[in-house]
Amino acid sequence: MRPSPPLPPTEGTFFASWITFGPHLEAVKIAVRFTDIASSVLREGNYSLPLSFFCTVNEKGSVSLRGSDLHTPAPAYAPYIAPLTSQLNKSFPVGNSPWEQFEPAPNETQLSIHSVPLAFLTEDEYQLLPYLHESIRNARRVSILSSPYLNPDPESRSQKSTTSVVVSVSPPNGEQLLPSISLFS
Repeated sequence: MRPSPPLPPTEGTFFASWITFGPHLEAVKIAVRFTDIASSVLREGNYSLPLSFFCTVNEKGSVSLRGSDLHTPAPAYAPYIAPLTSQLNKSFPVGNSPWEQFEPAPNETQLSIHSVPLAFLTEDEYQLLPYLHESIRNARRVSILSSPYLNPDPESRSQKSTTSVVVSVSPPNGEQLLPSISLFS
């Protein structure tokens, strides 16, 4: 049996934003120490998935954790997000400027689809996703995650016969929509 391919790095990454939003004075110390701290939190919770991580602190002070096992997605760590965030804030206290709760790293590709006939779409941007989701799924067997209009102004769109939309898909699905797609005949 062939082993499954590794996940893209972003699918195994989660991060906590720093409320202060700037370089952290102890960024290197956090990056070095928090990998072991995070592993300890999971070990104490009898977590069964891999406990080894890579940690970085970016120029805005956000802490990112990526599992060293490239087959474990970030959402698998969801039950331990609150304890990990709590331990980050306890281990590296920063007064009234703590880190926000860890969340999975953004992991989507955005693509523009042009010349979509307005006659087949809803004016309500919040109802656009069901219209496009079904058509794109039927055309390419791809599920989209979101689909706002490229031009957010409904009044200027109403004066045209076609419009452009931006669809968000998982990175592997993005390739299936390229180089073009035909929707609504």
